[in-house]
Amino acid sequence: MKKLLLLTTILLSIGSSIGQTSPWTVMTQSQIALLPVYPPSTGFMPYDYEVFTLDLALLATQLSDAPMDSATNSNVILKFPNPEGGQDDYKIFEVSVMEQALQNNFPNNKSYIGKSIKDKTQTIRFSLTTIGFDAVTYSGKVDSFFIKKYRSNLFSTYIIYKHSQSAINPVYRNSIPSSIKTDFVCGVENISKKIINNKAHQQHKSNQINTVDKLRVFRLAIATTVEFSSKIIDQLGMNASTTSQKKSAIIAGLVQLVTRLNCDWERDLSVRMKLVANQELLIFIETDNFTNGNMYTLIDESTQITPIIGNINFDIGLVLGTGGGGIASQGILQDNQKTRVVAEYGTEGITGAVFVNSITHEMGHFFGANHTYSASDCQNVSGSSQIEPYAGVTIMSYNRKCSSLQPTNVASLFDVWQPVNDPFYHSESIKEMQNLLSQATSGTYILLNSTPPVVNAGLDYTIPKDTPYMLKATVSNSNSDGYTYSWENTDTGIQAETSATATTGPNFKFFKPTNEPIRYMPKLAKVLTGNLSSKNERLSSVSRIQNFTVIVRDNSMIQGSHIRRDDMKLTVNADAGPFEVISQNSAGITWAGNSSQTITWNVAGTTANNINTSLVNILLSTDKGLTFTTTLLANTPNDGTQIISVPNNINALDCRLMVQSVGNLFYAVNTIKFAIAPNLATNDFEFENFVLYPNPNNGSFKISFKPETNDEIKITIYDVSGKNIYNKTFQNSGMFDQESQIKTASSGVYFVNIQNGENKMVKRILVE
Repeated sequence: MKKLLLLTTILLSIGSSIGQTSPWTVMTQSQIALLPVYPPSTGFMPYDYEVFTLDLALLATQLSDAPMDSATNSNVILKFPNPEGGQDDYKIFEVSVMEQALQNNFPNNKSYIGKSIKDKTQTIRFSLTTIGFDAVTYSGKVDSFFIKKYRSNLFSTYIIYKHSQSAINPVYRNSIPSSIKTDFVCGVENISKKIINNKAHQQHKSNQINTVDKLRVFRLAIATTVEFSSKIIDQLGMNASTTSQKKSAIIAGLVQLVTRLNCDWERDLSVRMKLVANQELLIFIETDNFTNGNMYTLIDESTQITPIIGNINFDIGLVLGTGGGGIASQGILQDNQKTRVVAEYGTEGITGAVFVNSITHEMGHFFGANHTYSASDCQNVSGSSQIEPYAGVTIMSYNRKCSSLQPTNVASLFDVWQPVNDPFYHSESIKEMQNLLSQATSGTYILLNSTPPVVNAGLDYTIPKDTPYMLKATVSNSNSDGYTYSWENTDTGIQAETSATATTGPNFKFFKPTNEPIRYMPKLAKVLTGNLSSKNERLSSVSRIQNFTVIVRDNSMIQGSHIRRDDMKLTVNADAGPFEVISQNSAGITWAGNSSQTITWNVAGTTANNINTSLVNILLSTDKGLTFTTTLLANTPNDGTQIISVPNNINALDCRLMVQSVGNLFYAVNTIKFAIAPNLATNDFEFENFVLYPNPNNGSFKISFKPETNDEIKITIYDVSGKNIYNKTFQNSGMFDQESQIKTASSGVYFVNIQNGENKMVKRILVE
């Protein structure tokens, strides 16, 4: 309790100057070893992490001049740590998550948003309260990550870890525990008799998401059961504190929670929640009238919120209990139903990924979203919105929760499943929720003053079977640096698993939005290994139609965000394909610069069959297939064979070829890397009686020849990348006979350049 009072004192005593020194200091492994074991008892542990110390007083001082998010600009630029042990600069705004009366009562609990200076797609949302600092970041370039207290009672020590590592560390758990299978159960379908149909919502169907550009603000009333309150108090070590102190600490915890929740809601829905003015009345410390642990009863008891604070004083009511489940009435924004949302706390922490997901999931139902999984053994599958393969990975999915799809150990988590849900709503969920939100009469709104994205998913195409392709979106805005793109398969259907022979249902997993408007189907990295089809991404070998949506987020989240959607479809024609490169598919190939090479591919009916691709581009990658930036031939006939001239300015060991359709989306790559070496000779000259031996060699060899002139003789050796690794000049004494040695040579191809005056020649050697 002394630490909590000290932190309150620090926050009360902040000044108005902005410090330039970072309040964060990375800890060494030896320093971390002296800390108490993390965590104390729950077993939760990131796979990889960094630990920093935080100077709370300095941070509070630096934040004191941050403007509210209604300001057009901020001069407050602060540093925050990242999972690599470095620190990044952010431009900071204050964003209150409390109604003004509550904020006045608790002035030391504040929330902020920061926009990265370096990465325009990256945003940090954080709170600084009387119980410490808590933050989450999102980016279209790197994995999202969290900054949390190392332990609940350590206010100056923080752990930083990536969202993808929010899993059970196998060091602590050798197999998947029962808690990971049952930590969240949604009961929305089990209360179908209590769902009041919203006819207006049912009639308002559209493939487009709502384009009303406003930030909706709802007053959120959160009731905490005694058991929930006790769990938070116990984690903070405040069991001996007064009731008032306990309530203040829980208010601080709720500020952390709502700050974290608003991250997802503002980014995907342009919805912001604010804790109600009389939130203190809903925090129960010693007694309550809730049946904790029984969510089906608790949802009926949630109506107690209304008489406690008054119906006109809130827009949405939420009850937090313990037990690890959640339940909500679906598609309800009516006065007599607005409290019907329940979430139950697990073990990871009040802003932990699992607990946050349970709330955003149940609130998603409340706003009209259905479950998105397509697995036939998930509970009460309907098919109308079953749009994600298996149990799904987005907020409205049931990741890891379907019985026959359970992983048996940590390693198998990464086959089809992933440790935690991605904190994003699927485009189908966003459409369902915005259809309902567009009719909401509660809450207030702020009009957005920024320009929304204008997105184009492209034309519809017919493609060959069993052939990879790429989906390409375009935006016409000039200020698109901060945009992220999410290409999503929007075919619905109930299925046990993805299938190459299925004619309905989703075959492609949702992946987190990135700053790239192109999605390779399947991932290019898999195609380069020859893996054209997997459980997560399945190409079709039969004729069918596949539907896709691209969602573009502007990621502003400063007084709201814009989000736009466009759709397209592909028709797979099984009479064509697979389109594939059939040359350069054996090991040991090296092309010489300026040489002519033949590239062949299987056209596979792609010039007809409604595909009608008459032209292709032949592209070259010199970086293992990461990029294909060199065009060998453009708009060449799609006839299955072409002769190309190898550029003489390339030195690379890891080259790959791509034959790309022109006017369509499909492509193919060769299966094995090859090398390109420049032709360093300036002519076909060769010295008289020239001998280089032995070749192959171990890096030591002799050169013998009769010089053409009396000029000195220069021997230069290059590796295959063009790097000069040997350079020596010899006096000309008539017949040349000298030994050369590459002292640091590793196995590979090298080029020996011999020069005598204006006469030059190049020989290739192989070091074994």
